[in-house]
Amino acid sequence: MKRSLFFLAACLHLGVAGADDDVMAALGRMQEAVQRLNYQGTLVYFQGGQVQSMHIVHKADDKGEYERLVNLNGPAREVIRSNNVVTCYMPDHKSVLVGERQYNNVLSKLVSNDFSASMNYYQFQAEGLDRVAGLAARRVLIKPRDTFRYGYRLWLDRSNGLLLKSDLLAADGQALEQAMFADITVVDHIPDAMLAPTTASEGFAWFKQDKSAAPAQAEQSAWRIDHLPDGFAITSRFHHPLPDSDAPAEHLIATDGLASVSVYIEKLTGNPKRFVGGSTMGAMNAYGTVVDDHQITVIGEVPGGTVEMIARSVTQAPKGGKR
Repeated sequence: MKRSLFFLAACLHLGVAGADDDVMAALGRMQEAVQRLNYQGTLVYFQGGQVQSMHIVHKADDKGEYERLVNLNGPAREVIRSNNVVTCYMPDHKSVLVGERQYNNVLSKLVSNDFSASMNYYQFQAEGLDRVAGLAARRVLIKPRDTFRYGYRLWLDRSNGLLLKSDLLAADGQALEQAMFADITVVDHIPDAMLAPTTASEGFAWFKQDKSAAPAQAEQSAWRIDHLPDGFAITSRFHHPLPDSDAPAEHLIATDGLASVSVYIEKLTGNPKRFVGGSTMGAMNAYGTVVDDHQITVIGEVPGGTVEMIARSVTQAPKGGKR
């Protein structure tokens, strides 16, 4: 591939409007808990036959959110987040990357999703009680109503609503990705010292994000997507350079409120290697086509058929038109 680029309990099955309201309230409580609680623990992530574990410390106060994550296996990595300022220490490269970006760990990436806007495309069902990391949890199933998106199974702490475990589900119910706390402690206070980096970075090269190089919002486009799955809509268009290209690419983001896909459109110059066809890495699928000497690449945590359908429907808008 040319470029590389995670949650209730009731013993009753949901079937009435009031029960749906209860699930929505529980999911809203989960989103609030992920952001406002102080906690520390060990987070384990399973994807594509590989296991990654990390220690996480999270603090919230009237000034915002702070987080420290340290890889416990694989390449040594330490990430420090102060609101949207993210600093990544990479000892194997003797470098530090600093930039402003929206950042969520693997268990908090659903924190900003609009569940209520997705009810036409997903079913929300309470499944019962369970235990995760020694804690009583309430389980909920989010099941897609079609084959264009994945489902989720979520485990929520009964006492505070915090997300303890998440499975990303294929159509057959098998988990494509799984993230869970092996242990977690919620506390009243996190000392600042627990959020300080421990990586000895003397002699490291520091790379700070150039704000002038941040993605530029694209107000007009010569490209359009003729076929998106029901519920998906384009929410953003940007122009920005890609890692292996000198020319800026157009980047479109489409989402249904839960799932999202990225569409990259890049002018081909010289004799570059073209990406045509599909590629899969865990739950991430990509599909590439070439249209009018432009590389079209669609990437997202959605089924392979979804990225292929979208990629094949990217066309140039008629001259004088825009979309």
